Amino acid sequence: TYDTIRTFGLITASILCAHAQSLVGTVVDQQGKTVSTAKVTLVDPAKGQRRNSLTDSAGAFSFLPLPANTYDLLVERDGFSTASYPGVIINGNDQRSLRIE
Repeated sequence: TYDTIRTFGLITASILCAHAQSLVGTVVDQQGKTVSTAKVTLVDPAKGQRRNSLTDSAGAFSFLPLPANTYDLLVERDGFSTASYPGVIINGNDQRSLRIE
């Protein structure tokens, strides 16, 4: 049935994510309040490739699955200074979590 297929899909996705690299995080302001609709850009400087994510109402963003590599991370939002984090290393099976202020 549909429920069985849907459940199987969720289990499969969970298994795949458990063995893949990921980068997730939360963007907060100087007072510790979450920042929604911030543009988070993950850059592979060696290949010139970019991936974008937009923070949700809880300030959360995610990049998954993600190849092991060294990345640059940029965070932008109107009314805030652009934050730059060069050299974010993601190794095999890393599941990194960042808090960005």
